Amino acid sequence: MKYVAIGLGECGSNIVSEFYRLRKEDVVTTIAVDCDRRVRDKKVDIHLVIGEHKTKGLGAGGDSELGTDILRENMNRIEEYVKNADVVMTFAGLGRGMGSSITALNEFIAEKYPDALLLSWVTLPFRTEPKMIIDVARERLEELNTLTDNLFVTSNNLLKERIEAKSLEQVLREGNAHIARCLLGFINIFEGDGDDLIRIDFPTMLKLVKNSGYSYIGYAERASIKEAYDEAIKNNFCDPEIKGCKSLILHIYTPKRLGAGGGL
Repeated sequence: MKYVAIGLGECGSNIVSEFYRLRKEDVVTTIAVDCDRRVRDKKVDIHLVIGEHKTKGLGAGGDSELGTDILRENMNRIEEYVKNADVVMTFAGLGRGMGSSITALNEFIAEKYPDALLLSWVTLPFRTEPKMIIDVARERLEELNTLTDNLFVTSNNLLKERIEAKSLEQVLREGNAHIARCLLGFINIFEGDGDDLIRIDFPTMLKLVKNSGYSYIGYAERASIKEAYDEAIKNNFCDPEIKGCKSLILHIYTPKRLGAGGGL
């Protein structure tokens, strides 16, 4: 199985950096894409600095249209890593420059590679941010729901309320780690050690989750299945305004030393 994780802009790149840090094996190719040259500092497999001729490597300055135009001009550079992938995961913070271009990226992938499972995880801006940014985020979110198989939406406000941390930087870092752990748990369904109590083959999973729309994915590590289930449900930073969630993916894994395998 081939897995590709693509992070757009600062927020998306930070999430895929957590994938890179937390993964146990090189099962996911992590790619950070931005028009800000500082993306080269991210710890990922592949850095793609795009649109330098337009931004001089300083970023899109919050201009969502500019970020989208730049991404479309450089889609061939991203496609090189997407082709032949079984699962493509895209990540971004909505409302600003490069992050809002996730709609263009997903549209391209969905049209050209319809057999791949396309998962997307986005974060919404804080309520205190400028109205223009919030409006763009909501507009792109509505578009994105029709351009991905499963869409996971994190609320920055919920992250700040529920994660106990001294600084906003720590809150966002823990939020990014949560996202990475959740989807690495999902990948472990297919790439685990083979001791799961329940193992669903990928074609069956593809039929279950393809075109499911808004979704919630939970992951936790606890001493019992009951504790893990409760913790995974509790670790919910999804936007409370999102309605009509059609699927729940919950991967529960109990370490071998506790005498049990895992399950879906």
